[in-house]
Amino acid sequence: MVVMFRLIALSVIIFLSENVYSLSAKDVYMKDMFETLQKLIVAGDAANEAKMAALEAEFKERQEASELEIYTLKQKIKSLESDFKSKELAMQDEINTLRSAIKSETDDDSSEHHSESRISDDQKHHVLSNPIKRQGIIRDGREFPETEVAFYATHRSGQIHHLGDNQILPFQMIVTNVGNAFNNNTGSFVAPVDGTYVFHATILAIDTASGKHFRAHFDINGSSYSVFYITSYDQSSQMLVIDLKAGDTAVIKNDFTDLGIYGHHHTTFSGFLLYEHSPTVAVVGK
Repeated sequence: MVVMFRLIALSVIIFLSENVYSLSAKDVYMKDMFETLQKLIVAGDAANEAKMAALEAEFKERQEASELEIYTLKQKIKSLESDFKSKELAMQDEINTLRSAIKSETDDDSSEHHSESRISDDQKHHVLSNPIKRQGIIRDGREFPETEVAFYATHRSGQIHHLGDNQILPFQMIVTNVGNAFNNNTGSFVAPVDGTYVFHATILAIDTASGKHFRAHFDINGSSYSVFYITSYDQSSQMLVIDLKAGDTAVIKNDFTDLGIYGHHHTTFSGFLLYEHSPTVAVVGK
């Protein structure tokens, strides 16, 4: 519409400019209209130019603001990436340090405990010949001294890898050993007297591959009881209540080769005499 108006006005101006000097005194009005149209066109051009300049300035201002915001966001992303990489490297260094420390402890333990421990006859003789007695059993009017037996042992140092098939698990740190029935060199308990005994053990397993489990068991005189079945870096506990004769042995044995256990007091073995079986007393005259 504006363009049409300008074209019409321009045509009128051209027509009037060609014929203005031939106009009579009666057509002065046409001359005035010509001048008025010229002024309107000039004013319209100026207004449009000002409006266009304002729009261009606003666009430029918004463009600069957007570019500044994009630049700021890019800098923040770079800063976050740098911070993440620094923390990742620090964590990796810490992990490597821990692995080195654990490997050092494991090497020491493996060289000490890799071969299967054996229960010696000397150990059995020492336990059987040195029981600790206390008063407590009365039968047929007679009082018999009751033996005190209790132990608690733990694997104190690091990991043990590559355990052998049917190998006795080691528990090198003795916390309690009333009656000295537990031997930390062999990992075995020898019953000093006939009685009912209670055993408890907890194992934290390692080195189990995908789909494979660590397995161990309580072993009493070569017979298997209370099986442990554990995934890697998981714990399992078992308790066993059993009658033993003096000289019977109790140990925990590994079932699969090339698996391991975790120390640092996560793997423990304990037991005690619940009650001693009183000796049979012969009655005179029967």
